Amino acid sequence: MKKKNYNYNWNDVNSQTTPIAQGLCAGTSYTVTVTDDNGCNLSETTIYFTQPPAFEAVVATDYYGPEKPPLNVGFADSTYLSTIHPMLFTWMWPDGGIEPISWEYGDPGMHISYSFTEIGENKVNLIVLNRATGCTDTLDFIIDVQGLENIENVFTPNGDGVNDVFGFENHGMDIFNVMIFNRWGQKVYETDQSKAEWNGEDMKGNQEAAGTYFYVLTAQGEDGYRYEEKGAVILIRE
Repeated sequence: MKKKNYNYNWNDVNSQTTPIAQGLCAGTSYTVTVTDDNGCNLSETTIYFTQPPAFEAVVATDYYGPEKPPLNVGFADSTYLSTIHPMLFTWMWPDGGIEPISWEYGDPGMHISYSFTEIGENKVNLIVLNRATGCTDTLDFIIDVQGLENIENVFTPNGDGVNDVFGFENHGMDIFNVMIFNRWGQKVYETDQSKAEWNGEDMKGNQEAAGTYFYVLTAQGEDGYRYEEKGAVILIRE
């Protein structure tokens, strides 16, 4: 018996000649006409396709601003209140770790916490996948951890672009002050600028001699926590 051939013609869809049309746009319906070798044909019309609403993930945190480490932050999902579809949460943490968490309809909302220990700006990325539709939404969080970085104790202000200044790296400070004294207790430098650096000159712009100097650093973080550091720094002139 000779196999019958069928031709498919979709209206308003260019180059679609198969039983299944792909890449159809929403906002209309489509009609397909099937014709066999004898010239007989039959037409059927699809339902009116509508564009599904955008998938939007909703995740809140209990982070209210910079704090000293370890800073524990909780993340709570509310996406489940607007969907019955299973979801997959993929967390990408600042330390490079990737943590997937599945959610099924009927489960309570997703809750997770993370302890941030690195001083500075910590970035968290979250991808939420609606596993029924394949739609995803991406959320980004910035968590600031306040504190003082390690203070180096030797610098060489010779203009070669390497270790030319004595710096006071910090993050999330409301109040900041540094004073530097020579070995006789005379103050040679002071700043209240959190990003300031000492280049080995006194407050009149004169170069200080090589030797050991002493610093007193006081600061207050945005959460009210107070910091005080005292130590020595060696200025080397080459």
